[in-house]
Amino acid sequence: MKVIELKNVWLWYGKKKIILEDINLDLEEKTFLTIIGPNGAGKSSLLNVISGLKKVSFGEVYVFGKKLCRKNIVEVRKEIGYVAQNYLIDKKLPFLVKDIISLGRFGKLGFFKNLNYEDKIIIDEVISFLKIDSLTEKPIGHLSGGEFQKVHIARVLVQQPKILILDEPTSNLDPKSQYELLDIIENIYKQKNITTICVTHILNHIQSCCNKIILLKNGKIISSGKPDEVLRKDFLSNLYECEVQVENIDNKRHFHIDPIHP
Repeated sequence: MKVIELKNVWLWYGKKKIILEDINLDLEEKTFLTIIGPNGAGKSSLLNVISGLKKVSFGEVYVFGKKLCRKNIVEVRKEIGYVAQNYLIDKKLPFLVKDIISLGRFGKLGFFKNLNYEDKIIIDEVISFLKIDSLTEKPIGHLSGGEFQKVHIARVLVQQPKILILDEPTSNLDPKSQYELLDIIENIYKQKNITTICVTHILNHIQSCCNKIILLKNGKIISSGKPDEVLRKDFLSNLYECEVQVENIDNKRHFHIDPIHP
């Protein structure tokens, strides 16, 4: 079953600045898609189009078989959990972690609703699943970057989305927190069977459970397919315009970008 379909999608600003160019994409249910590309390739814009946060300039976007339009966008977006690159919240506000996580249920139910017993069970299960019980009574301003990102993901998961979108989820984290978060994302995919779309610019952060890759450059998909088909030296070197070495060690890919000398 196709959960996402983009047909000849273009996105531009003004009359000349093209952000996305003739994007065609089919995504089957329970796929783990990774989108990679250099800065300015249009990765975040593509996520925004898929999630309905940006209206396309030309083309069609289908989610769960429904063409995105003004009439259905609110209902469709309730089924999409979006972990943005920068979750804007003032950490000086007097909110506890459990308050921030609970906000995810309102995204599903609508604001001005009261959380019932079932909602609270869902929240407790997500907190337990992510092993962040010890954080729930902490003020959000007391969290580390890695802890805050886990809370952000928990807030999205209590929404019970059918599609999980992550925009460079490890950015601005230290190496230990990065790999903890990558393990969490892989665990979510394997145990929850959620269709997942993850953007990264770090090749070594492409997870082993990923089963589809898109290479995006200058707003165009220059290659897509299974990891073995796409994660090749020639394709990646063309993508980043420098020499990229690909090695397989213990059945795991390792990438090395050769330094560029003038």
